[in-house]
Formats: sequence, structure tokens, C-alpha cells
Amino acid sequence: MESTGHLIAASAVARSLNIIGDRWSLLILRDIFLGRHRFEELHKHSGTPRGTLTKRLQSLVLNGVLYRNPYQTAPTRYEYRLTDKGLDLYPVALAVWRWEIKWGGYDNSEALPLVLRHKGCGNKLIPSYRCGECGQELSSRDISYRPGPAAAEAEPALTLGTHRRAKLNPGDRRGTDTSLFHITDAIGDRRTALVLSGAFWGLRRYDDFHRELNIATNVLADRLKLLVEVGLFTRKSYQDSPPRYEYKATEKAHDLYPLIVALHQWGSKWLEDKGAVLTLVHKCSQKPIRVDTVCNHCHERLHFGDIQYALDDDN
Repeated sequence: MESTGHLIAASAVARSLNIIGDRWSLLILRDIFLGRHRFEELHKHSGTPRGTLTKRLQSLVLNGVLYRNPYQTAPTRYEYRLTDKGLDLYPVALAVWRWEIKWGGYDNSEALPLVLRHKGCGNKLIPSYRCGECGQELSSRDISYRPGPAAAEAEPALTLGTHRRAKLNPGDRRGTDTSLFHITDAIGDRRTALVLSGAFWGLRRYDDFHRELNIATNVLADRLKLLVEVGLFTRKSYQDSPPRYEYKATEKAHDLYPLIVALHQWGSKWLEDKGAVLTLVHKCSQKPIRVDTVCNHCHERLHFGDIQYALDDDN
């Protein structure tokens, strides 16, 4: 039986994070879903350094999430558009929006749309993530996992060595769109998101995280400290000499679970050519889970273009 850490590090979630699981990629995708397509727009609103922006855009194009579309000749200039693979990230984008609106502490001065309105039924909506088999809203407490058919041969998607988190100082944010900065400060790197995934799938103690995820000790200590600081983990002592602690996901963390399952579904579709490494199963069935992202009023499945954005209820 493959270890929990092997399954997590080689899973569809890890493969997804390898492509979009850093602060800058998340902010770039935020801007493109909001209709910003040109390099200067992306640079202005995301605050991404030019060199980093160039590299992230190249990576997203290389991985088939974006394509370059010429909008000017002599000299040729390009804008960045979503491919079908990129458009399939819409449930991920909605999960990020849902969590950020609830936990980010926004008011009407922020550029992130505060209201989503479903064109189909006309209602203001909160995206709902439901089991495609029984229609029940998904909770981390109702989902289990098992090794998939490709588990034994799978290689880790990430090299989990030392890596510094990209985090902006407040002075660096002038002139940028700061929406999503709360979530990207919290989980805007691959390792932090994997530590969070590990907690959802049963890891509790420092030694468990270290053994299963094989993250360098200083990096793991930094990520666990961050997750406690931002309220995603609580820390409780279970041994005094030497001091040992257990980490538990809070309700704020459990509200991120739709993001995890959306990443799992996207990665399963687009990145697992040899079959599933880790299979998620809802309590209603032994079938691999299918996640439906729906309007919480009419329960229609949501696709890009089905939603109107507004900064307040009057729009």
C-alpha cells in the first residue's frame, strides 16, 4: 500500500499545483478571468515583477492553460487567452472567490467582484460544490481517499525541497489589485497547499507531515507556522518534554476544501494520462467522485460566461 505522502505528492492536486500553485499564477488567472488579457494590464493589476510575469505566462502557455493571440502587427503584440484546458479552471477560480469573499474581509473599495449573479435564474449566487452522484454539498468530512490504479508507478509531481515563499510587503502593493492577496499569502505556494491537503487526509503531527511529504524541516516549520498564523490550523501540545504539537484544520481551512476537490477534478481530467494516482470517494458511493459546481439557487451547473460580476448589490 502506498503511503499517504506518496499519494498526495503524486496526486492530481499536486500536478495541478505544479502548474498554477503559486502566488503569481493565481493572480494572473484571476486577472484573465476578470477580462484582463494584455501584458501591461496583468503587470499593473497583479503586481507581478516583469521578469516573473514573463516566465509565468510562458509556463501557462507551455502547459496549455493559455494561448497567445495577436492583437497588433508592426510590431506584433499578443494578448493571453484561456484555452479549453484553462476555461476548465473556472470551478477553481470560483472556489477561490468564494473563500476570499468570506474570509478576506473585503468592502466595496476592493476590485474583486463582491456579487456574482447567475444569468440563468437571475439570482445572486454563492457557488456550490456538490457530489455529481447524490447532489449533496461536499464536505471534507464526507470524502475519503484510496490509491488509484496508477498509484504504484506514480512519481511525485513536485520536488519538495527548500523554497522561499513569494510574499509581497505592503509597500510593494501600491497600484495593484489586492483582491486574492489574503488567499495567496496563505496558500500561494505549492508546499503550503500540500501541507493543507495532508491535514485533510489525516496528517496531524509535525513528524507525520515530515515523513509523509518529505518537505525540508525548515520549510515545513515555516509553512506550519504560517498556517497557524492565518487561522487555517490550530496547534495543540500533546507532549511536554520535548515539546511536541498536533496541528488540526480549522473551519476556515475546511472552507478551502472546494478548492482542493476542484483542483483534483481538473488535474484528473487534464494531467493524469496514465490513470488516477489518488481516488476521492464520497460517502454516498464507492465510485470516484465527480464534482458539480452549481448555482446555489437553481442548481444549474456553472460555466464561464454564465455569471455577471458586480461590486455591490445595486449592479
